[in-house]
Amino acid sequence: MNYRRLLLAVFCALTVGPGSLHAQEPRNAISIDLFLPAMSPVSHIVGEDMAFVPLNVKYQRVLSEHQVLMVKMGLNYSWDSHGERILDLYPMLALDWHPFNTGLRGFYLGPSLFFSYSSYSHSGATADSDLDHSYWASVGGNIGYAFVLRSRMVIDLIFGLGYGYSKEVDVKGRTSASGFLVDETIGGVFVGYSF
Repeated sequence: MNYRRLLLAVFCALTVGPGSLHAQEPRNAISIDLFLPAMSPVSHIVGEDMAFVPLNVKYQRVLSEHQVLMVKMGLNYSWDSHGERILDLYPMLALDWHPFNTGLRGFYLGPSLFFSYSSYSHSGATADSDLDHSYWASVGGNIGYAFVLRSRMVIDLIFGLGYGYSKEVDVKGRTSASGFLVDETIGGVFVGYSF
C-alpha cells in the first residue's frame, strides 16, 4: 500500500473539507499593516538614506473551520537623496491553517505564493543604480497569530519567507543579476475589522 498517497488523502480531507463554523463567528476580515509605516521614520532616524511609504492591505476569508484564504496587496513608494525613486508592487496569496482554533483566530501557518515587481527611476546624475526594473516570484510559508476581539477588531501578527527566482534588468535592457534566493515575503502587524 502506498502510504504517501493515503497520508496525502487524509491530510486533504481534514484540512480542505467542509466545516461547521458557528454562525456568530466572523467569516471575513480586512486589515492594513501598521508596522511598516511606523518603521519608515525609525529607519531614517538611524541613518538609512532611503525613505519609504508602504501600504499593505490584507483580506481573509474563512473556507472551513481550520482553513483561511488570505489575499494581500502591497504597494511601496521609496526615494533617496540621490534622485532614485522606486515603486514596488507585491501581491500574495496564502492558505492559512489554524490547527488549534476555528475561523480567523489563533495560531496559524501555511503555504504562500508571492510576486514582487519593482520599477526604478533616476532623476539625478548621482543616482547609485542603473536598474530599470526587477521582479521576484516565490513559493513559501507564513506563520502568525490572530486576535479577534469582541468588537470584531482583528490584530494579526505575521511573518513569512519564500524561495524563488529573482531578476534585475538595467536601463539598457540587460540582465544585471538573476538567480534563486530566500527572502522575507511578509512581516507585520495587521489591524482591521472582521465581518
